[in-house]
Amino acid sequence: MSESEFVDDLADLVEKQFIRAWNEGARDVGVSPEQMTDIDLQERDDLILEQYNYIENYAAEIAQASRDGTSVAQYQARADMWANRYNEARDSARIYFSRGTGELFEWVLGPRNEHCRHCGTLAGIVARADEWDASGYRPQSEDLECRGFNCLCELQPSDKPRTEGGIPYIE
Repeated sequence: MSESEFVDDLADLVEKQFIRAWNEGARDVGVSPEQMTDIDLQERDDLILEQYNYIENYAAEIAQASRDGTSVAQYQARADMWANRYNEARDSARIYFSRGTGELFEWVLGPRNEHCRHCGTLAGIVARADEWDASGYRPQSEDLECRGFNCLCELQPSDKPRTEGGIPYIE
């Protein structure tokens, strides 16, 4: 497979999975794909386009490693990170479609034994979609101490009471 074929295939896969994740997140909060406006779809497409910035560099690094005769196994972990971006796109849609509704979401830790300081602090926090949106905190975010690479945390819809004091600021 040529480098350009790899880029095209990976870009197509990322696009399909982000669309699937966006639709799943929207459905989780009662919005069907048929109800989405052009503005909603542009928000989704912006998430997808952001990933395209990384695909060409990723392909170029793999191609260079192949030309140099070095192992490309190290690049598998980065592919796994893209798979984890599915969760990010789903959670983004949940928050996006819930802004202004008062819908509550809880930060739920992923199934790992250890968590970064940010995820550990946010675990169990229940806040409105608008509050999560304003805080900037998102599972899988590069802004977390863990950089989101292998973060399996989620923002799940919740019927628990809102956490008193809201979302803490974490330095």
